[in-house]
Amino acid sequence: MVDQMKANFVQKKLKKDFYKNSGQHGWIVGTTGSGKTDFMVEVLRNLKETVPKETIIWRDYGKESEMLAILQFHDIKLFHPAGTTIKISKMNKKQQDLLDHEVEFYEFKDAKDILNNLDKKGVNAIAERRFIKTPALFISFWSTFFQEFINMALNYELPRPLSFFIDEMNNITPADGHYFAPNQSQLIQLLVYNAQNLRALEARLIPSTQGLASLNKGIRLQMQYYFFKRCNENIDIDIRRFKLAQVPVQRLRTNQVIIAGPSREYSDPIDSIPRRLPPKSLLPTMIYEGEYMPPVLESFKTQSEKQELKEELSDFKKKAVITLQRNGMPYHKIADNLGISSQTAYEYCNPKGKK
Repeated sequence: MVDQMKANFVQKKLKKDFYKNSGQHGWIVGTTGSGKTDFMVEVLRNLKETVPKETIIWRDYGKESEMLAILQFHDIKLFHPAGTTIKISKMNKKQQDLLDHEVEFYEFKDAKDILNNLDKKGVNAIAERRFIKTPALFISFWSTFFQEFINMALNYELPRPLSFFIDEMNNITPADGHYFAPNQSQLIQLLVYNAQNLRALEARLIPSTQGLASLNKGIRLQMQYYFFKRCNENIDIDIRRFKLAQVPVQRLRTNQVIIAGPSREYSDPIDSIPRRLPPKSLLPTMIYEGEYMPPVLESFKTQSEKQELKEELSDFKKKAVITLQRNGMPYHKIADNLGISSQTAYEYCNPKGKK
């Protein structure tokens, strides 16, 4: 009973100070399996209930269960690259009863096409990860997207208020030394410089990351709210006041969260965070087909020009693998980040015939 009263108090405080206070950036951080995505979906649901007019953008990481979880309580407008398809497998009666909201599919041509066609009162999901196979194109897409996002916000061309949920933000703005594309540092500088401008324009960022140190320091210091799930690392790396919360954060269960607001004071563990991700047995399958071909690649007229660009991307990928491996990243993680196999990553670092 005491825990429930404590949870209700925190929810009321969040409702007043975070959900209704448009533009407050909030960061959800925790290790794999700590319940970050469940909590992220719960924040989205509470935000839409508290501020129905708030426009939502959700960056779909490509794990499919997250987006399907949202369909339990809200319709989705799903943006995917032109020339690609996303299909939801035929659902049985139990799945239909669980996911009783609709998906509107929209093929986008570029970043501006997404931002000009947002459902202003809905949940807009961007699915790009499963269609981009090279890190250079991945970072190029997000650099262009955030440039357009910031320009349109500054010109009052985006709906207000707006919340952008970015799952696994550490892929887009990683810590120093973990970049895997040449212009990644410029993207980080763009976001750090404009974070408070976005806040003033009622455009909030709500990212999640696997661990504190995986996200760029400049980005994490722009957050007004910290939502701690279980972390197996020092959480006082930037703000020493969190030092006393180290042990409680390490012991959190998947249904618990510790919340720190703008004052940097943190709550006791809050229990009973509901599980929003249904078991896989209750979910249909999402089928992603095709590959993202940005306008610059589609504009090439000859096969030789296309091949030349692909070779440049391949050369960059080899250099990125070697750099990440020297920084201590294991081959399987390098492979996941760069969209290649672990064997290919190993061969880039250990070419045949090398003594």
